[in-house]
This record gives sequence, C-alpha cells and structure tokens, in this order.
Amino acid sequence: MVGSGSIQIWQMALILAFSQVFVTFEEPSRQVFQRHLVGRSALGGAIALETGLFNVSRVLGPAVAGISLSLLGQASPFAINGCSFLAALAILSFLRTPHNNEADVEPGEAEREGEIGILAGFQYVWNDRRVLRIFLLLAFFGVAGLGYTALIPAYAQKILGSSAGGYSALQVGGGIGSTVGAFVVASMAASKRRDLLVSGGMLLSGVSLALAGVAPGLIGKGAGLPVAVALMFLNGMGTIVVFATAQTLIQAAVPDAIRGRISGLWMIVFSASTPIGSLASGILAQPLGVVPIMAASGLVCVVAAGVVLVTGALIPSKQEMRDGAV
Repeated sequence: MVGSGSIQIWQMALILAFSQVFVTFEEPSRQVFQRHLVGRSALGGAIALETGLFNVSRVLGPAVAGISLSLLGQASPFAINGCSFLAALAILSFLRTPHNNEADVEPGEAEREGEIGILAGFQYVWNDRRVLRIFLLLAFFGVAGLGYTALIPAYAQKILGSSAGGYSALQVGGGIGSTVGAFVVASMAASKRRDLLVSGGMLLSGVSLALAGVAPGLIGKGAGLPVAVALMFLNGMGTIVVFATAQTLIQAAVPDAIRGRISGLWMIVFSASTPIGSLASGILAQPLGVVPIMAASGLVCVVAAGVVLVTGALIPSKQEMRDGAV
C-alpha cells in the first residue's frame, strides 16, 4: 500500500490497532512460554536478556530502516520488517520446552485456576499486596517517569536547538542505556534484594531526567546536546532496570496456572500508563514549558524511589524469600 502510494491515515491507524490486538495475545503467551523454556531459577536472567535484545533492536531497527529508506524507497522498511517475522517463526518451530507445565505446578494449582476462572489475574493481584504494590508502582512510573517521551521532539528542537539529528541522538542514547541496564539486571539475577534494584533504577531515572531538563539552561544549548545524550543514556538504563526487575518479581511470585492472566494485566498497565503520562505531559507543557515538566517528573520519581526504599514496600516476606519470590 505504501509502495503503490494509496495508503491513507485511517488505513494505517486500522492496521496499527489490529497489530496491538495481536500483541495483547502474543506478549502474555511469550511470558508463559519463557517460563517453561528456562524454568523458575533462570527466569530473572531470561527476562533481562530478552529486554536487552529488545532494546538492541530498538537501536538498530531505526538505523536499518533509515538506510533502506534512503536506498530502496518508502516501502522497503515495511517489507523488511515483515520478512523479519519469518525468522522468528522459524526459530519458534524448533524450540522445545524441557520445563513442562506439570513439572513446576504446585499440587491443587490447576484446580484453583478453574475455581477462580477468568478473574484469576485480578483476584490474585488484589489479594497479594506485594504484587499489587508492584503493579501500582509500575503504573505510577509509567505515567510520571515515562510521560516525558512525548516532549523529546520539542526538547531537542526548542531547548537544545538541535535538528532531527539531535532527536535521533537522544533516542539512540536512551536505547543504548536501556540495553546496558538490561544486561546489568541479567548479571544480578541471583540477587536476593531485587527491591533495591527497583528503587535504584527509579532513582537513577529520576535524577537523570531532572538534570536533562535543567542542564541545557545551565551550560548553554551548544554544549547541551552531548550532556543530554549522556543523561538519556542513564535514564534509559534506570528505566529498564525498573521494568525488567519488577517484571521478574511478578513472574517469580505468581503461580504458573495464572501466569498468562497476570502477564495480560502487565500488558494493560505497561501499554496504558505511558500514553496517559504522555498526554498529561503534553497538556501541562503547553502553559508551563518543557523544562519544568521534565524536571518535575524526574523529582517525583526520586521521591517515589525514596518512599519505596524507606518503607520497604517491595521487600519480600521470609516465606517468599524461602520460595524464591524475590
């Protein structure tokens, strides 16, 4: 459709809507499959490595798309992206799961799944206060900590005085930082206090975001871009530490019988919180400006990290630590 020149905005919107519907099926299924593929003990490292590879593709993808766009035309990035799914399907056809469903399911778990039915995910999250706190923290962080992403184009142009190249540099810096953060989480998969990783990641993300907001005004636009890219690197690193670690905490805590439902709720929180934050940031930035919103968002995340650390809201109970849900 792009190659023929007949594509229209409403058609693109419809295609994107359908793709997101498929993602809501794919993501929970992949989380459940991942659990059976590697087992509970290696789950934390697997989630972090998956996140790292995702962010590698986030950095390389736009670069490949830009090259193909300039050499082969507008339709080529869509064609190449579509063909890339064939490789993923081929790999999936060869995968086998040594950790089958029965191996790790606790006695009576399947019966409990049938009893609570389709509301299993909601019931479990509501009844497990620690998991509920993780979900609420993720929702908060998605709104307050990631809403700034809608402001990055205006930040690059108006605050840094940069062109599209500066915007791309900020995106690449954040993507590389996210990749590094994911591998940091993977290297600390054996940690017994992952709650500290969540607090530390949120603190790093908040501080770097607040500094990114005020730094250009302090050191000037000319020198501001390299500093902003470095701060976006740290921000991306902290953000992925938060999300990858929190996702590991949730996956390690929930029973296998309702893992798919919990992953579905994760997708709802992850997919809804950032757009809400982006909308709020855009609305507030019009009267207040980009810099105050970025700085305030960062400071709010710093305060939240301190509250989580001081209150111990994510610290597992002794029983959870014995069960490995850390």
